[in-house]
Amino acid sequence: MSSRVFRWLVISLATTVLCFFSRGFLIRAQTTSLGADDEQVNQNVHERDRWFTMNKDYSSQRYVDLDQITPRNVGRLKEVCEIRLNEPVMFSSGLLKVGRTLYAATLRGTYAIDATTCELRWPRHVINFEQFPATVTQRGLGYLNGRIFRGTGDGRMIALDAKTGESLWPDLQSADPMHSEAFSSAPIAAKGKVFAGIVTGDVGIAGRLMAFDARTGAQLWSFDSTLGHNAGGGFWTSYSLDPKTGEVFAAIANPYPDFDRDGDKGDDTGKTDSVVSINAMNIPKAELNWFYQAVPRDEHDWDLATTPTL
Repeated sequence: MSSRVFRWLVISLATTVLCFFSRGFLIRAQTTSLGADDEQVNQNVHERDRWFTMNKDYSSQRYVDLDQITPRNVGRLKEVCEIRLNEPVMFSSGLLKVGRTLYAATLRGTYAIDATTCELRWPRHVINFEQFPATVTQRGLGYLNGRIFRGTGDGRMIALDAKTGESLWPDLQSADPMHSEAFSSAPIAAKGKVFAGIVTGDVGIAGRLMAFDARTGAQLWSFDSTLGHNAGGGFWTSYSLDPKTGEVFAAIANPYPDFDRDGDKGDDTGKTDSVVSINAMNIPKAELNWFYQAVPRDEHDWDLATTPTL
């Protein structure tokens, strides 16, 4: 370990400070006098301080065994920098950390932020909606091999160069906002593929999870989360992935119609309110391995809105 002292932006549920304001919000960095390893981040997905999915890694355990912050020094944490994003929208994005850069997403913006100074690495990438967005919620980003991936409220998938912010894919319309379809969940990417599903099941869309070629953006397959039944079954959160087996694990949300106690849903709920395991590396289509339906008759919009943990 190097004895060099540097200002370290801590990211985790416990230590990232997000301050909300009526005219925007701040991301603040905190620091204390801690030793650190100054080596460049490599491509090992198990590296301790690398956070390359919304939930840190493919397992979504969100566990970090770093030892720089301890009960003895946590009281010395103090703010060293902040960045005001100045967007009048709620901030519900998880952060990515690759090297010394943080990545965050809002409804209209994608940001690369220096983790020690809070300065922008490149100008904010602005999304100009081609159609009225079907959702204002944006959970976050995906990362693979120097590329940042995200969906939009008007149903497009986007890939950006992580170092420059340059757009890498052509304009790809993958969901129809005129039918209330949009991307809200944080994508996950592995083995040359990007996985993301659509919302909003509350208003009657038929949910589906899609795979895209990470290089070209071409859609490789689409998995019907209701298995042909009725509607509902959107994807609000992110995903887990087993690189060895090629399985993607996804949490599917509520059926449609929502808050419907009197209606006889029967088998028409498909696989809503379920955790599903999908054999995701097969082309041209995905295969359902298994599912577990936690709420067979969801009358309260309970959803399954948390990423499965492996």
